Amino acid sequence: MARVVTDWAAGRLTGVSRDPEVEGLAGLLIDQAEGLERQERAFSGDLPLLDAAARLKINVISIRRLRNGGFLNQVTVRNPDTQHYRCYITAQSLQVFVARYVTLGQMAEQFEFAAIHLARALDRREIETIPCEAGFVRA
Repeated sequence: MARVVTDWAAGRLTGVSRDPEVEGLAGLLIDQAEGLERQERAFSGDLPLLDAAARLKINVISIRRLRNGGFLNQVTVRNPDTQHYRCYITAQSLQVFVARYVTLGQMAEQFEFAAIHLARALDRREIETIPCEAGFVRA
């Protein structure tokens, strides 16, 4: 949304107008013919849980299950200014995981298929998931 507003304000989007009767961002009207391209996020280094989940196209719960199951490694780092601790999934463990497994979200994106429908199709074919202590992960 930030990119749409920025591009509209700069005049790079022509198919965007504003409904004067509606306040805020809800008043933006975007022509469906306007070509809004998705930008890929660039990930590098150790990633916070949310970014690791976005990279693997799964949810944070699955990241935690993979971490607890030993498939991903986590490091905890303290910010010297705020003294708060932050948890990161190591880049090396992500590389090892990606080399060996494909997540449901990655498969769904690759085949341009809804993840829920792909999950049901995999279940019908009795495709195994990764078993973890707290549940399973579709990878």
